[in-house]
Amino acid sequence: MALNKKETSRLWRVNNKERVNSYAKKWREEHPEQAKAIREKFLNSDNGKLYNCKCSHIRRIRGKKIEQIYTANEVLMKIADTNGICPICNKQFTTEYLSLNEPTIDHIIPLSKVSEGYIYSIEDIDIICRSCNSKKYNKVNNSGR
Repeated sequence: MALNKKETSRLWRVNNKERVNSYAKKWREEHPEQAKAIREKFLNSDNGKLYNCKCSHIRRIRGKKIEQIYTANEVLMKIADTNGICPICNKQFTTEYLSLNEPTIDHIIPLSKVSEGYIYSIEDIDIICRSCNSKKYNKVNNSGR
């Protein structure tokens, strides 16, 4: 099977990550203003905001050596159990990207409150809307849900 130019290029980049990374680093050093503008444009986009959120979450988890032992399928089942309604505000979840009513994972005991080495299981999370999760901030959820 013959690969097109785009697929061949992608495969080369995957197989030569060190060379690609060193080239990118060299380019960023030679073009700092352009690199800064590209990074700022990305971080202000929806994908950039989501990336920043994920990186922050991962950094906090690694810092405290926290483990999360639930699977994506378990989370999807938990979302299905809510019947598409936030258990706190009773509003319908939306699928709109980064909306206030988008379903999010709520750690019943917030990451900032757990001890080092804590293990989160599926019982330690709830699915609530982004708005309610933001309002909860780092309070321990003791509503008995």
